Amino acid sequence: MDFNNFAKELYSKPPAAPNSIQLDFSESSEKPTLENLFEEFCIILAEGFKTFFSTSTGKVDLDTLRSKDFEKIREYFLSFGINVFFDMQNLGTKINRKAKPTELKDYKLTLTTPNYIYVIWFDNYIAA
Repeated sequence: MDFNNFAKELYSKPPAAPNSIQLDFSESSEKPTLENLFEEFCIILAEGFKTFFSTSTGKVDLDTLRSKDFEKIREYFLSFGINVFFDMQNLGTKINRKAKPTELKDYKLTLTTPNYIYVIWFDNYIAA
């Protein structure tokens, strides 16, 4: 599956209903690992940030984003059954990580700006 093309297609329309888009790995020669999925979800996330929140120079200033902006990205991820979580911490905060991740939610993307540390992770979405 080409996640770059998937991301461009995903963000070209309004978010679909939760769990309504199926990710197809049938063309892949091997089953993706959790680490591979995490990396691909980071690509999809970055594409969403660029699509909706980049400046004219193509950069995204995370410090200018609000809760509603993160929620917009979350809606797109929910459409293919993944929940994305965003946590903002003060600089200098120690980020706890599992030494050996065993679940998707154990992988963390840490982005540091001059003002904050953003921790982003993914998990399966289960509708209530």
